[in-house]
This record gives sequence, structure tokens and C-alpha cells, in this order.
Amino acid sequence: MSDDAELAESAADTAMEAAARYLASVIHESQPLAQLATDIARLAADTIPSTDEVSIALVDVGGTNVFTFSGALAATLDERQ
Repeated sequence: MSDDAELAESAADTAMEAAARYLASVIHESQPLAQLATDIARLAADTIPSTDEVSIALVDVGGTNVFTFSGALAATLDERQ
């Protein structure tokens, strides 16, 4: 593996570790579900390699639905489904 590839892999590992720490911390915070989903969508878009945008749909049979997006493209594509 080249030095550049090793540096890229190390940076990706560090980003994933930071993302995991963030997710662990938000479990204990008191915030609306929609805000939490938006934060997670943005985190996923920023952290998962080769991912530009993310959408999340949470559907509760009882009637509470949350739809969130990390960007306009994800929202447009989700609306077309």
C-alpha cells in the first residue's frame, strides 16, 4: 500500500471513530427526533466514503413520521420515490 493510500485510510478511520463518538453522545442528549435525524444524515454524508448526500425516513405506525435530508439532491430523489 502506498503512503498516500495509508494516509487516506488513516484519515477515514479517524473520521469514522469521531462519528461513532458523536453518535454515542447524542443518544443521551435531549433533542427532537427530527433534529437528531438531520444531524445523523449530515454526519453520514460527511463520513461515509463516496457518499454525497443522505436521506433518512423514520415511519411510526402510530403516525409520527420524520423525513430528513443532508442536501437538496437527496430530498429531490426521495420525493420521486
